[in-house]
Amino acid sequence: MININGIKLEDRHKWILEKNKSNKKISKGTILLVSTQNSGNHLNVWKKAIESLYPLPEKIIFCENDSTDETRSLINSWTFPHELISFKSKSNDIEKDIYKIVAKNRQLLLNRAKEINPKFAIFIDDDVFPDDQNIIKTLISYNSDIDGGAYLRYFEEDIPYIASKWDINAPLKQLPPIVPGLKNQINEFKKKGNKYLMFYTCENKLYRVAMTSAGCLCLSRKIIQDKRINFFPRKNLNYQDLISEDFGYCLLAKKFGYEVYLDGDIKLSHLKFGLEKKRPWIRIISKLTK
Repeated sequence: MININGIKLEDRHKWILEKNKSNKKISKGTILLVSTQNSGNHLNVWKKAIESLYPLPEKIIFCENDSTDETRSLINSWTFPHELISFKSKSNDIEKDIYKIVAKNRQLLLNRAKEINPKFAIFIDDDVFPDDQNIIKTLISYNSDIDGGAYLRYFEEDIPYIASKWDINAPLKQLPPIVPGLKNQINEFKKKGNKYLMFYTCENKLYRVAMTSAGCLCLSRKIIQDKRINFFPRKNLNYQDLISEDFGYCLLAKKFGYEVYLDGDIKLSHLKFGLEKKRPWIRIISKLTK
């Protein structure tokens, strides 16, 4: 375990501390898109990680909303090439859709990417740390329009799963071989009306999935410029399913013929926050249980 400015990371992240000041290799035509809010306690550490990537992105676009801490000033003072978009949400924005605000946030980033027109735009959240400094090179090496990296996120009942979902009707060979008797378990899930499967680990290979998270999501120029595929507005949603904005984006992409991939060889670590971290795109348990 290593400690960087109070943020604890695994030993595999030591490369963040070994920043090579002569590292000037840039992935031309690759930008990062970052949704952020009230990230002052860990943003400087995340910035260190980005500065240590090899290659580096050409530019980073941040979109921030409703921050009450030093997030904006930490971004504005950064010397790395970047832009900052800010907006204020409305008090009733999450009354019917708790993901509405982050959907707007990600859409503003996507709109800016459309204007810049890069070869690749990679969504990466400010609380997600790549395990490998070569993540950009790996993500853009695939001949795909939408692919993501594998990291654990805490879902219902505080259980961590990979932030991706597999189609329940996918062939067994396309699923992580995690547990014995998986076929029987899948049949039980189908009887209950489940459409998707989640796993807590996967092999180091490329998977075709139903949806993956924008915590680490690489988009090609083709899908960036496809006007049909957006995070917002969110239309025709079944709010009982509470589908997140990034999962909804993936399902929309599939509707229009795109395939969604997850690279199990790209691992990332996700900082865990308590409910006091009131980002609008995190489930507000008290609101949902009234």
